[in-house]
Amino acid sequence: MKKLLIAVALISGSVVAADDVRSFYTNIEYQKLELNDVTGQFKGLTMGYNFNETFAIQGTYMIAEENDVDLSVFNLDLVTNIKLNELVSLHTGLGVSSFEEDYVRYGYEDSALHASVGLQFQNEDVTFTISYQTYQLDDADMSATGIGATFGFKF
Repeated sequence: MKKLLIAVALISGSVVAADDVRSFYTNIEYQKLELNDVTGQFKGLTMGYNFNETFAIQGTYMIAEENDVDLSVFNLDLVTNIKLNELVSLHTGLGVSSFEEDYVRYGYEDSALHASVGLQFQNEDVTFTISYQTYQLDDADMSATGIGATFGFKF
């Protein structure tokens, strides 16, 4: 499943309000992670494709390196984008995640459903994002808040 998510992440990303709605985009993001009582920092890269003004698909790779823990997360999302005005859009996402966690003595792998909501602020060349994500894990509560910058491009 990890190989499939990597492949999708390479060809898919976060929603951009662009003149040509059929476009690719990439997003770089910094997130604050909360896992039970532990906090950490994610750095992420998202690649996506806008099907139209409202719907997109995106793949995200995030990594958190804190103390003795390395956490890698792969997300695959279906995303909606709703324009509130010419500069601001509401975006929501629903998807699946694959986790790989490496501790000093042992490793852990899991998958989960997750949901996200956020706002995008459109500039001429770049879109700035703020977001909140929550993950449905069996034995833990995990959420992340983030800020990012999205760049759209056409082929």
